[in-house]
Amino acid sequence: MKRYRVNAVSYSAGFKSAVIYLNHKGTIPLCRLSEIMKDLSDDRINVKTSTIIKWEKEFLKHGKENQEKILSEIKDGKVVHVDETSVKVNTDLHWIHTISNERGIFYTVTKKRCDRETGPLDKLASFNNVLVHDHLKSYYTLENCQHAECNAHIQRYLQEGIDFEDSEACGKVLEILQMSLHRKHELQRKGYGRMAEEEVSAISGMMQTVMSEEIRRYSEEHPDIKKRYEASYIKLFRRMMEYIDEHLLFLRDFDVPYTNNEAERCCRKIKTKKNASHQFISEESVQAYASVMSVIETARRKGNSPLKEIEKIT
Repeated sequence: MKRYRVNAVSYSAGFKSAVIYLNHKGTIPLCRLSEIMKDLSDDRINVKTSTIIKWEKEFLKHGKENQEKILSEIKDGKVVHVDETSVKVNTDLHWIHTISNERGIFYTVTKKRCDRETGPLDKLASFNNVLVHDHLKSYYTLENCQHAECNAHIQRYLQEGIDFEDSEACGKVLEILQMSLHRKHELQRKGYGRMAEEEVSAISGMMQTVMSEEIRRYSEEHPDIKKRYEASYIKLFRRMMEYIDEHLLFLRDFDVPYTNNEAERCCRKIKTKKNASHQFISEESVQAYASVMSVIETARRKGNSPLKEIEKIT
């Protein structure tokens, strides 16, 4: 008679949303989550891992329209941050990208880091405001928007040049960057929305003078060295001189941040998941994770209940 037995348990949308939330936001593995629900219900609720996977598949299917809405609202903002981190999917390398600002957080998954068909390069093709990133060169193929480089990375690289190469030039460039940021804050307190172009040009000129003189000095000391073997800080100087306007955009428009920390904070949530789970079992599971986390983090950013937002979709 077991073959014809009817399951007497009917799960509410609220219960399903709580389980999905705990699995993704709480990074609780499916087997452990099933045990927890059984213990909490005094053995009355026995949710199989296959049932939870089914709920997540349904969420992924029903949540596509909501995902597009989140992305659309983010793209309506003036500044958008992007970043990415690698994950393993059944031993294969994939990438989870984050697209975010104060309006929400959107996660998407690609097999290749610079996927032009399903990743940020496709989803931001029509974006025409300011894109902040960490100098992933493929983002510069997006020609409709302005680009801003993350200066927090630059500060770390300059500090490495100071610590490991004993470079005075790195110290001077770092000092100019920090002075520029303090000047921006000073002008903001006075109610300004941008720095005068003459002042920005002077800052840009100081930085480029220091970097170009250091490159010349280094080249004279190492006349036979090939570029790929140059010191890391010299390669950094060459890059900064090429993209100096992108590094200083935060001075020409005070709505543009000095760093890309916003996107990096979004990626930390993925790294927490990686540390707990190590890898996803399938592409569908990582896609479901990206979809659920987009809903959860956007709801939290807007001051809404993540559980209620998940419940609307389930």
